[in-house]
Amino acid sequence: MSVYFDHSSTTTCLPSAVKAVVETLREDYGNPSSVHKLGLKAEKILKQTRKTAASLLEVEEEQIFFTSGGTEANNLALRGPVKNRRQRPLHIISSLIEHDSVFRTLKDLNSKDVEVTFLKPDSQGIIDPARVEQALKPNTILVSIMQVNNETGALQPVEEIGRLSKEHSGNILFHVDAVQGLGHLPVAIQDWQADLVSFSGHKIGAPKGTGFLYVRKKNLLQPIITGGDQEKRLRSGTENVAGIAGLGAALKKLPRLKESNQPEKLLRLKKYFLQQLARKIPEARVNTPRESAPHIVNFSLKKLPGEVLVNAMSSRGFYISSGSACHARRNIESRVLKSMGLTGGELQGALRVSFGRENQPEEVDRFIAALREEYDLLQ
Repeated sequence: MSVYFDHSSTTTCLPSAVKAVVETLREDYGNPSSVHKLGLKAEKILKQTRKTAASLLEVEEEQIFFTSGGTEANNLALRGPVKNRRQRPLHIISSLIEHDSVFRTLKDLNSKDVEVTFLKPDSQGIIDPARVEQALKPNTILVSIMQVNNETGALQPVEEIGRLSKEHSGNILFHVDAVQGLGHLPVAIQDWQADLVSFSGHKIGAPKGTGFLYVRKKNLLQPIITGGDQEKRLRSGTENVAGIAGLGAALKKLPRLKESNQPEKLLRLKKYFLQQLARKIPEARVNTPRESAPHIVNFSLKKLPGEVLVNAMSSRGFYISSGSACHARRNIESRVLKSMGLTGGELQGALRVSFGRENQPEEVDRFIAALREEYDLLQ
């Protein structure tokens, strides 16, 4: 029986989400912009999912804008404010540990008119709020820091960063990529003083190609996709009604995010994994800090490239990754781990496991035993 420990890359689609998608494709297939009965039924699905998301996050329904996923949500959150500001030059602050959809977008924006400061994390992969404060300038328009790092699970002090940014200037927008936090940690948008927060559906059991962006006020952004009047003209294109129906079904399965603590089951599983790893493979270097998300562990076995062990374990039915799935096939050394100071074998031999609520301690035992065997065999 296979073991799936790659939930940070994607999750299985929940049965309720699959059902919602199929029913919508078969029965409620109208265009939500159409005024006839089928169009109105499709529009109702959008309204229901928007209401579900807003209620979960304790925000207003008109502050939720559907996208094709976290990458588009991040692009809109970053490019939209730049298009919205006429004065030049502009300044943006982010970090070296952001997801590629933030990091590469800001690299693309970085020019003589838009200066981007990429802050380096400490050795634990955490951004120091004092470094953010020091980097602020009179022309800073945006600070973008993720809630949870997708490779190491490191928790970022977004509440303090948001507070410092707003104290410097009320005109600075604060964006949080909360893709890896949703469903695992409290999402306290008001406490963060966030203006823009990105979410992805396929990390929570919804279909791929779904996501949404929280926008405090619509006039903070200019659209990056133009065409029709969908999503109040902020995101043109006929909505993915079936996918959004599946997203709504998955959102309904999540706990009340602001009230809940880290899921105890995942925390226990993570603690057990770390104990077994230390016992059975003591040469492993753990790269995930103590203060981290409950579902992610990053560690290094420096005598073998990570992709070698990923392939070996895959052949035995164990599914993990050697870092972010977005660049796994290109065998690129992790920018995140590099910025934390890892080099040589510790950098090249990094592996990531990420748990879901269905995983069990017995699967950890089988995985650790198989990893020990493969590591001894291949080195």
